[in-house]
Amino acid sequence: MAGPKVLRIGLLTPITTLDPKVAYLEGSLILRQMLEPVYDIVPGAEGLVPVLFQGPLERLTAGSAPIYRAAIRPGVFFSDGVALTAAHVAGCLGSATMVKGQATVAADGDYVVFHLKRPVGRFEAMLSHTQCYVRRHAPDLVGTGPFMRPRPGTATELRLVKNPRYRQPVALDEVVFKVYPLDAAGRPTALLEALQRGEVDATSVLPRDEANRVSGVRKTILPSASTALLFFNVESPRLADVRLRRALALSVVRQEFAADAYANALAFKAPSLLPRSLAVAEDGLDYDPARARALLAAAGLKAPARLSVVLTWAPRPYLPDPERAFEILSRQLGVLGIALDAVRTSTVEEYYDRIIEGQQDLTLAGWVADTPDPCDFLESCLASDRVPTRLNVSASLNNARIRNPALDQALAEYRADSSPARLEAVMAQLRELVPLVPLMYGSTCMASSFRVSNLKASPNGIFDLSTVDLTG
Repeated sequence: MAGPKVLRIGLLTPITTLDPKVAYLEGSLILRQMLEPVYDIVPGAEGLVPVLFQGPLERLTAGSAPIYRAAIRPGVFFSDGVALTAAHVAGCLGSATMVKGQATVAADGDYVVFHLKRPVGRFEAMLSHTQCYVRRHAPDLVGTGPFMRPRPGTATELRLVKNPRYRQPVALDEVVFKVYPLDAAGRPTALLEALQRGEVDATSVLPRDEANRVSGVRKTILPSASTALLFFNVESPRLADVRLRRALALSVVRQEFAADAYANALAFKAPSLLPRSLAVAEDGLDYDPARARALLAAAGLKAPARLSVVLTWAPRPYLPDPERAFEILSRQLGVLGIALDAVRTSTVEEYYDRIIEGQQDLTLAGWVADTPDPCDFLESCLASDRVPTRLNVSASLNNARIRNPALDQALAEYRADSSPARLEAVMAQLRELVPLVPLMYGSTCMASSFRVSNLKASPNGIFDLSTVDLTG
């Protein structure tokens, strides 16, 4: 095709931060084009693929504090021409919140050495997290990825250009990310129309039913490694009693949420916090209104008259229509005489403000897997140090605000030993404490123009554009 090849990607959420430590899903997608991890999740590949490391981690010692190392890939340069060194990689990985809690990181020649504080299963998976994307400590985001940012963008549009020092040929000359805000009804009308007009080449943020409204585009739908979740804020005085939380959980008809979003409801109903692609472990909280009423009666409890519910700011892979989900939940808990008050958010920053404040009773949200490790998913949603703060929102969603030593211990033991027995111990704590109710699993829908080739959808919504091309 004549002229520069410019791929135009449509988003729904404003681009307000590109800090890897706090980036949300769309921000991580943009960062992945400029920065690279040492290991990556590649659609179609089995296991993690080495990117900036030459191969898998080499174990040097065993015992209670094992040591690992890996050699960096030679011939890799940052976009400003500086050669990648083990010191660059060690500096980034060692400062990542997820990693420094588990290991100290140092450079030794061309090797990066990890001194683990305790045994950690699937440690390589942790190194694929957005927090671990490698960059130089410079005023701007300087990385080794296929694209670079020529200048700062705006909250609604950001342009990347080909990195001339990338180690492999790249077909695209530019990538433009543009935000198409939701309409007054909370629908992605502007993005749908732009995709239909050919103004947008690709997007992965449309709910599946919305994408089906567009004709003349290629659509790829994958199960997403994500789960929609109803969090009970255990710090709320109205939900402090676990017997009440269990009664509320048993009053939720999970299949209704899945049936509203998907034709095959049984395939998407979530019997577990963990997406099926990570592990199979059921929570035993199936709908049982008779048991719920008996629990309340036996404890002499009365359901609260009103509860507040924080909603996500936009459709998410796990929650394609937050308003519809709120309506379903209102109807279900209304049977117990509970009225729900929606706390709506219009931006990701406003949503973070609400969950960090922690004044809500319930949060209707969810989580997308950052890594292929089920323990990472569980810790993000349940660990005491993942109660949302300004510094950890990209790696946490413990909106239940639960801080429980027994649960933390079960998570730590599962981190060290990924056996089914250790996973069952975590699930037993969940059944005992009832901090949340899984509702349904998510899906990722990639819609793209037929001009786009080699674009592979990813279950976590983050994909590499280095091999993508435009034709015609």
